[in-house]
Amino acid sequence: MVELAHEIWEDPDGCSFAFGLPHPKKDAFRQEHEPNARLLHVIFASSYGAAMAAYYEWQGWEEYKPFGDHDEAYTADQLEEQRLLRPTLYR
Repeated sequence: MVELAHEIWEDPDGCSFAFGLPHPKKDAFRQEHEPNARLLHVIFASSYGAAMAAYYEWQGWEEYKPFGDHDEAYTADQLEEQRLLRPTLYR
């Protein structure tokens, strides 16, 4: 089973959280607009739905309820792409 990393970032100045797959464009945005943001936690999940369920649990929110019933598992190609984007963190 393939699991991708999903990062949870906090911007203490803006009192906000960001959650999602890591990407250089998101990193650049944070550096420019949220320079004090810090990585709080990483969730590894096999699909978007599984990641959201884990994120809701981490936040202490009610159970995640998806809008539809279709949740595709991540692929080996997606994992390889993530490894290329974050070679030092997610091997």
